[in-house]
Amino acid sequence: MKEKPGMIKMYLLYFLLFIVISLINLLSVNYIDGRLAIAAGSVWMFLTVIIYMLYLRKSRNRYSIIIYAIFNALISGITSSAYYSLKKVTPYRVELMILVFAGLLLANLALSLLIRKGLVFPIINLAVSIILLCAAGYIWGAKDKSLGSSLFFMLTVYLCFAIAQLLVEKFNEAWINLISLSTLIMFGGILLVVLVAISEGDALELLELAPDVTGSRKSKNKL
Repeated sequence: MKEKPGMIKMYLLYFLLFIVISLINLLSVNYIDGRLAIAAGSVWMFLTVIIYMLYLRKSRNRYSIIIYAIFNALISGITSSAYYSLKKVTPYRVELMILVFAGLLLANLALSLLIRKGLVFPIINLAVSIILLCAAGYIWGAKDKSLGSSLFFMLTVYLCFAIAQLLVEKFNEAWINLISLSTLIMFGGILLVVLVAISEGDALELLELAPDVTGSRKSKNKL
């Protein structure tokens, strides 16, 4: 593992980011309208790309990067709450999801210390992350919406951690230099998933831009 002390900080930062996402999501479900949450996420998507491209892409300012990552986590929590608010689904036990995420990070740390063969572990970890994400998607769609969606959002964060870990190892970069990019991808992924899950392929109906000519909405199965 490259830059071990720095990587430990990366584990801790991602754990903090996931706690922020989870708690903000829980609060937002109760206090923020789902459509407002989607609007906030959409606006931030535009702003976060601009901030990253114009400043953080080449910035080495540690504090700016961490603040940017925390903002991405905050808006990710608000955005993900839109699904639960609009679809009337209850987020799965937040404390359990936090413990599971901590377990993933601890297992990652232990295995990365055992498997010291360059890119071998980061690549395996990335592949496992994708497989787990697909499994969570299946649970979400076919078994349990509350558990599946919560696992999916959690694993989206972990997948971005895995991507950052791979890039740190491959390019021998300082971990802090990749946090802004990985959290941008994390937020963009969460926003995309929420839009797809809520709109069910019909975002115009979600935003009520299409006129209701029949006097009633087309019935759909809830995701």
